[in-house]
Amino acid sequence: MARESKEEEPVEAPPEIKPKLTLVVLLSALIGIFLTLLTVGAIYHFQSGKAVENELAVSKEEVRRKTLMLTEAQEQVTALSKQVHALREFSIARASGAAEEAIVAGKQPTQAATPAATPAPASPDSEALKKEAAPPPVVKKAKPAGLDCQLVGKSAEEQMATLQRCTKAMDGKK
Repeated sequence: MARESKEEEPVEAPPEIKPKLTLVVLLSALIGIFLTLLTVGAIYHFQSGKAVENELAVSKEEVRRKTLMLTEAQEQVTALSKQVHALREFSIARASGAAEEAIVAGKQPTQAATPAATPAPASPDSEALKKEAAPPPVVKKAKPAGLDCQLVGKSAEEQMATLQRCTKAMDGKK
């Protein structure tokens, strides 16, 4: 009987305790990886932002420099067009004999060509320099009837005919 009582009482094994430590280690490792990725992403974003800001600053400086060059070129074109206009008026006046009258009166007709030696002003702020560089006003003389020497906007045949007519008119007036 004593044996039966020993057999009836089975020895209970201690209950298996699942370790909670592995779960904590796993969660902390995942949180660490997540925080590391966030830090690397923030650093990359910051560096990308700085690179874009630097590139934008360089682009703005380049646009500003090219704008200044464009305004200077426009000023030069304006000055040259005024000089061409003055020279055209002088040649028309010379062809009609008005230049000879101006020379006799003591006025030099070459004054219209003197702005060619004056360079265009470098800065748009100098209005006084623009006024000094402007050619003096030329008094327009009446053109002889039929003497239109403009070549702009005409076809090649019309330009040829106009050139021939104008050269004949100028040769005839000498």
